[in-house]
Amino acid sequence: MPKRLNRHVFLGFGLALIIGTAGGFLFHALRVPLAWMLGAMTASSIAAIAGAPVAAPAAARIPMTALIGVILGSSVRPDLFDHLNEWVFPLLMLPVFLAAGAAASVAYFVRVGGLDLKTAYFAGMPGGLVEMVLMAEANKADAHTVSLVHALRVLLVIMILPFAIRLFTGAPVSSTMPVAAGTPDMTDLLWVLLCVVGGSAVGILLRLPIRFFLGPLLFSAVLHATGVTDFNLPGWTAGAAQVVLGTVIGCRFRGVAPAEVLRIGIMSLGAVVILLAITALFAGIVGRISGYGFTAMLLAYSPGGLAEMSLIAYTLKIETMFVFGMHLLRVLIVAFGAALVLPRVRRFAERRRGPGGG
Repeated sequence: MPKRLNRHVFLGFGLALIIGTAGGFLFHALRVPLAWMLGAMTASSIAAIAGAPVAAPAAARIPMTALIGVILGSSVRPDLFDHLNEWVFPLLMLPVFLAAGAAASVAYFVRVGGLDLKTAYFAGMPGGLVEMVLMAEANKADAHTVSLVHALRVLLVIMILPFAIRLFTGAPVSSTMPVAAGTPDMTDLLWVLLCVVGGSAVGILLRLPIRFFLGPLLFSAVLHATGVTDFNLPGWTAGAAQVVLGTVIGCRFRGVAPAEVLRIGIMSLGAVVILLAITALFAGIVGRISGYGFTAMLLAYSPGGLAEMSLIAYTLKIETMFVFGMHLLRVLIVAFGAALVLPRVRRFAERRRGPGGG
């Protein structure tokens, strides 16, 4: 039975990739921004909600997750450390932005979404999906709703942001990928293999969160930052990574009733609009003072997923390591901050229920 189950899961992943790739080609033909990720995400989401036997097994995701990490790490150059002082002001403003976004989102989910305070608290945190769902389960909140809200937050941000960048900044958001000069030789491929294997081992030994992503990314980044190697991957690898990442996001909605996706999707859209408005406000202020500019700060502060936003920055050639660094810190700050504030939320929720509340 387990073997049959595994075969069915991997066949489901193969079907999902076919559907996602077809969606990418369609969006590319229509000249949609970030076509490969958006097309794959849209097509696989529709298939999953419609009940198609698509799947995204963890074992199949690991190699591509590691490759995405290597790709992002390869954008680091030895002069990175010359610009770290420029991170200071955006970093100092990051907790302020997160507090403002979280407060607005939680208030929205309570007053407009009608969620109980604890569920609204974890749903409104602009942090990692896994961390918030685990904390919701541990505190007897509605973890299923929290999971759906965060999955839809990531999906909606990725769908809205490229069009918003094109509309408000006029910046070209191409569906094509940055192509490395020349063709990678056997030495380049060996470096990639070393980063995947060595980085994964480092991620496991250091018990890093998202270890098969962060480990290879940090391994590749260190090699490039120190000048040990300057290998690049061809553009199609990042395109393939976008397809896989978009497909995996879409498969999260497998087994969820269409009516439930619509209900929570409408509710989540309101929260995303609020978060993006706050993001745009902070991006405008911090971008002007720091010198990074509005678009870079919009990507750095946007309430999307760590890997997704970093890959978008890489695709657009906009301060990839800065965007990655801000999102990694965002996830950590939200995780620790949510845990610190949680006792007050519990006490407030108990006072609202009253002595006889249930």
